[in-house]
Amino acid sequence: MRHAFFNWWFGQLRELVPESLRARMRRELCAVFLEVEREVLTVRYAHRNREKSLGILPLDSGDTTGERLRGLLGQVPSQPDRIVIRLSPELYLQREVELPLATEENLYESIGYQIEQLTPFSADQVEYLCGIEERMPESKKLLAWVVAAPRKQLDRVLRLLGEPAPTPVAKVHKAPSENEFLELPYRPFGRSDSSGLKTTLALGVTLVLALGLAGYLHVQNQQLIHEQLETALQEVRGEAAEAAALREQIEKIKMQARQLQAYRAQTPQLVAMWDDLTRRLDDDTWLQRLDLRNDTLVLHGVSGNAATLIEQLEASPHLKNVRFTSSVTRDRATSKERFSLSASLAASVDNDAS
Repeated sequence: MRHAFFNWWFGQLRELVPESLRARMRRELCAVFLEVEREVLTVRYAHRNREKSLGILPLDSGDTTGERLRGLLGQVPSQPDRIVIRLSPELYLQREVELPLATEENLYESIGYQIEQLTPFSADQVEYLCGIEERMPESKKLLAWVVAAPRKQLDRVLRLLGEPAPTPVAKVHKAPSENEFLELPYRPFGRSDSSGLKTTLALGVTLVLALGLAGYLHVQNQQLIHEQLETALQEVRGEAAEAAALREQIEKIKMQARQLQAYRAQTPQLVAMWDDLTRRLDDDTWLQRLDLRNDTLVLHGVSGNAATLIEQLEASPHLKNVRFTSSVTRDRATSKERFSLSASLAASVDNDAS
């Protein structure tokens, strides 16, 4: 009831702002898109509801690539409000993880404590995004998606833009679909959100009108306001109790994360397994997802010759019973073979991890 009243109230106040003033606060946005595919960079821009390609550049041409990129950006008809880096599917990892429902308010931080267990990267080597896939109130858990990209891939593109570097925008994303580019938005240095002027001016007008209306309501409806404040106070007390319980749950999660770190330090054989795996896979093979559950490792990715993977991994002293879990298919985006295979941990790794 209270929320509906205030929504109606502010809606009426917005109508009091003249249309001519609201029109001057509107502005066409301009965005630049940098699509990264292995060693190729495609440059596009979007302005006034249309998108145009500016060119394709190699990523391994040193300083000349940066000069050519800045030359192409000079053709953009307006100073960009956003620079969006798009990573092709073979340049990032995606997986799902189950967490307590209490971590929803601090999901990004909770994932950060476990990033080294969820990916083969350390925290300072990866840029990650996350979100909620499904809530499970019955079991008090939630299913979250995590997308991780090596930071060196992003730094290589950002260096091409020159100084001063753009700044990341708030990490609010949805999980990319299969074979979909991952979008990471940045704000060019010196630019602010185009809505800043609109928000400031509208809030100023709204505040003046709100103060006058609030005084009138206070005089005419003092009893109603008193009841609303009492209701709000009860809600705040309830929220404070929930916040205290959430802090306690977060501390438990932090303790569990520290225990996981200690467990990881006590199992060097698992680290050796990851190292051996990366050495055995050739440069034409890319892993997009890894799952380790109990003593079973599941790998998803693309390869120039997936048929050789079984032999390569069977030769590892850390793996056994290597097999494909589904048919090998051709990936249209990369022209490589998409595979999914599983392997059991060898006895030495399994015993050390138990």
